Amino acid sequence: MKFSIAKDETIEVRASRVKCAVEGTYPVKIAGTREAVSMAGNEKLEMTLTITSGPQKGAVIYTYLLSPMADKENLREMARSQWLSFLMSLGQSEKRARKLLEDLDTDALGLVGREGTVYYKPKDEEAGK
Repeated sequence: MKFSIAKDETIEVRASRVKCAVEGTYPVKIAGTREAVSMAGNEKLEMTLTITSGPQKGAVIYTYLLSPMADKENLREMARSQWLSFLMSLGQSEKRARKLLEDLDTDALGLVGREGTVYYKPKDEEAGK
């Protein structure tokens, strides 16, 4: 799944549950966020996105970003890269985004109510992706 707050750039984030079955790009609003822990013990920020127009209007997309402070180095690098792109899509400069990652306060970001776009592609059951 790709997500973007800015209309001209899309970045990839993980989708955990999607109540939208059709591949495409959708306008969304961040309806809610909450900090959580994955079954593997990794901290993450879960986001609930609502499609705001078109035939899928009202469909909900549940997604998350792993914490950029993850214990495992490979996860930390991936998460930091995703968060950096995400923060820049919110209008932060790369320098400011890197500074925010040093002591990330997700509540202070004011994500709820922000609008953006999501590209969704259903899982290919045969390929396992």
